[in-house]
Amino acid sequence: MQVNRKAVIRHMHEMGLVAVYPGPNLSKRAHQAAIYPYLLTNITASYSNHI
Repeated sequence: MQVNRKAVIRHMHEMGLVAVYPGPNLSKRAHQAAIYPYLLTNITASYSNHI
């Protein structure tokens, strides 16, 4: 059974349904976000369960 795209949009709007999908530019970082250094660069694991 084929349904028109406009009919689907109208019915979804009447029922209050909204499509859930990722927004644009999610791979870009927020400019307000802080950048933290990686603290484990100079540490070598000398035994099991180190740190």
